[in-house]
Amino acid sequence: MLGVAAVLAYSVLWCFAFTRIYTRETPRVAASRWIFNNIPAALSLSTTTNNAEAMYPLSLPAAITIGPNVPARFSITVSREVYASGLQLGFIEQQMPEGATISVSIPGVTPERSSAAGSSRISFPSLLRFEPGRQYPVILTIQNSSSALVLRRPRIGHETPWDDTLPLRIDGFDPFGGMYDGDLTLELFFRDEPLKLEKIISALDKADYVFITSQRVWGSVGRLSSVYPMTQRFYRDLIGCPDSEELLECFVQLKPETHTSSVGFALIKTFESYPSLGQWKFPDERADESFSVYDHPRVFLFRKTAQFSASSLRERLAPALVP
Repeated sequence: MLGVAAVLAYSVLWCFAFTRIYTRETPRVAASRWIFNNIPAALSLSTTTNNAEAMYPLSLPAAITIGPNVPARFSITVSREVYASGLQLGFIEQQMPEGATISVSIPGVTPERSSAAGSSRISFPSLLRFEPGRQYPVILTIQNSSSALVLRRPRIGHETPWDDTLPLRIDGFDPFGGMYDGDLTLELFFRDEPLKLEKIISALDKADYVFITSQRVWGSVGRLSSVYPMTQRFYRDLIGCPDSEELLECFVQLKPETHTSSVGFALIKTFESYPSLGQWKFPDERADESFSVYDHPRVFLFRKTAQFSASSLRERLAPALVP
């Protein structure tokens, strides 16, 4: 009788712990909001959220060229009321010349304002209010430079098109409608072969970020060493998992503060929502991937570093290809 009571009590507690995941934002939603606040688009408004500086990414054409004698002219809109302290230029194709300054003019909102020399941020004299739905003409110019600057969208890589891409379309943002480019996929479900290796290297070479949005891929191919030896090698190098440890265990323990990588992508943020009882959390990545990928997947965000080298990555992965 005591054993039956213990089983029932355990079952009730586990069920209650599991329901806690539905009292919080799902990791994909939390990750999307963090991305919007922290990863600038080609052009973003600088705002304040929860007493901290945050980004408001703007939708723009694929690329904007700011010539030394040809200002860039375009319009921006916001989906909600925004109070901005400045304008942030995100991804510039080439290094900004030393001494060059960028100026912005928003007719009817603010007169021309310039950045500090060599800076990609333009500060406004005071908080400027942007109304939702209104089109604001913007004029960007560059001074003290004989060459043009090209602003582009940040490029996001994903493991496979069979998983959810991030960021999600929430809070009035349409992330892949002019804010970010998200068409790079590593196709990690494909069979390990030379063409797949080149696909991985090409995608990583172009990507600025790689987002892993669940354990759908690594939770399955990570168990099939005879079929996916190269893919497992890639994951091990990406997260710094030694051959002496199980790949799954490395992912369970993976944190930004302890992450090391030989691929050239640094782990900058993770999001998780485990079953929990108060302060006690119960990581469940060891279960089948279908147990968590739909309602509480763990999300990993990686950013490219200067250490990335396509040739070095090819040398590391090619020997792991199936003969």
